[in-house]
Amino acid sequence: MLSSRRSLLAALWSVVGLLTISSFIIATIFAVVSNKYEDDNEQGGDEYNVQQSAIGVSSRAMVFAAIWTAVLSGIIVIYGTVILGIQLPGKYYACCPANVHRLTPLSLGAFGGSLVMFANLTLVCAILFGEFEIRDFTFDARDQTEQNNTNSGRVVDQTSFAFSIMCIFFTIMYASFSVLVFSFSNSLLEESVADARDAALSPRKTEEQNHAPGFLGGDRFGVSRSYGKNINNIEVL
Repeated sequence: MLSSRRSLLAALWSVVGLLTISSFIIATIFAVVSNKYEDDNEQGGDEYNVQQSAIGVSSRAMVFAAIWTAVLSGIIVIYGTVILGIQLPGKYYACCPANVHRLTPLSLGAFGGSLVMFANLTLVCAILFGEFEIRDFTFDARDQTEQNNTNSGRVVDQTSFAFSIMCIFFTIMYASFSVLVFSFSNSLLEESVADARDAALSPRKTEEQNHAPGFLGGDRFGVSRSYGKNINNIEVL
């Protein structure tokens, strides 16, 4: 059950993390099919390449942009998990203890700003990948090799368009999440201060002393805790 706004944002951020996996999958597919298309073109020689398809923008640059966008989305997901924590069914878990990492206005503002910047990046990528296409200037009479290259180019176009749609979705998602972060910023900071106060006031658990050296104490392993007391009463014959 979502008991606070921080747990609500953590649950939504978990969904964002799952959707981010799709960016890695599509970027990998785009890199593979683009590399295959270039290899098919290089096998035909210079005269064949003149008659083959022309690509207005280098596909290698587009592959790098796709992979780098996916890597950045993964980094932001990890950073957001550290800031917001993890919401599992029925219970909220902070990613780091209060003495290791504490939510501050600076860290929260940096997280919200990174969401805005990444939303702008995905918007630019959506436009670039949406306009990416392979223009076919070959003649109508194609042999089997030309037909295979045409099919490969069509797959590249479709993958690029799919990545463009995903970037548009990411733009809306990250921009909306940044609005939620800035709207709930005061509540998030107050909950973080309250958790730090509770952690400071809660008594620390002391480790139980094992009175039976060489044995594992506890009922779980069938060793009684009174063993250490009774062993001293055994008389040496």
